[in-house]
Amino acid sequence: MDTKSIHRLDWESDFFQQDISIVNDIDLLASEDCAHQQLVMAKVASGDYVRIDKLTELDFQFVESEMRFSVEVNRSTMPMNNSSVAIREANELDIPHLANLASESYNNSRFRQPWFTDGQRSKFYALWVTNAVNQTFDDICLVAFENSEILGFITLKATQQTMSVGLIAVGNKAQGRGVAKSLLAQAQKYTKDSNCTQLNVATQGSNVSAMNLYNSVGFKLIESNYWFYKGKI
Repeated sequence: MDTKSIHRLDWESDFFQQDISIVNDIDLLASEDCAHQQLVMAKVASGDYVRIDKLTELDFQFVESEMRFSVEVNRSTMPMNNSSVAIREANELDIPHLANLASESYNNSRFRQPWFTDGQRSKFYALWVTNAVNQTFDDICLVAFENSEILGFITLKATQQTMSVGLIAVGNKAQGRGVAKSLLAQAQKYTKDSNCTQLNVATQGSNVSAMNLYNSVGFKLIESNYWFYKGKI
C-alpha cells in the first residue's frame, strides 16, 4: 500500500510474489509506513549520514553500495571497437542463450539472500534480458559475437536525453578479450544515434573490476549510494 513516503514496485512485486515497496522520501518515513509491508527498499547517498542514521533507527539493514558512472557522448569522443568481436541487435532466437548467461552473471546482486533466493535472482535477470530483447523493459539488447557464438550482451534504455545501461554481462570463456569494452563502445554509438547525450551505468561498490573498466573507457563516477532493506527474512 502506497503512502506519502513509499510506493509499491509493481514489476518486482509481481515477479517475486511479495509486496515490495521503495522509499520516496526518507524524511517523511515513519515506522508505521513499513508495518504492513513485506519488504521495503531505500536508496540513500553514501555521504548522507543523517538519513542513513534514520534508516538504521527504523531497523533497515544495509544491503550493498552502488556506484553510478556517466560519460558524455559526442562524435569527437566516440570510442572505436578494436576487438575482433562483432556487435548486433539481439533477436528472439538468442533468448535461451542470453537468459542462461544472465542467470549466471549476477551473483553479487542486491537481489540476494536472505531476502531473495539464488533461484529467484537467476530467474529475475533471465526475465530482464528476455524482456529487453522483446523491448518490453529496456529499449534494446545488443550482443557481442564471434563465429556465431554469443560472447556477451548489454541492454539499454533511454529517458529523455540520457541512455542507461540496464544489464551488461560477458561469458566466462570470453573474459579478458575486450568484449565489455566493445559492448560499451557500441552502446555509446547507439546513445548518439538515439539523440541522447549521456550514457550512465551503475555497479556494486564491491565490483572493482567493473569500476576499473568504466574508468578505462572514459566514464566518470557521479554518485555513490547505499541500498537498505527492511522486511521479512
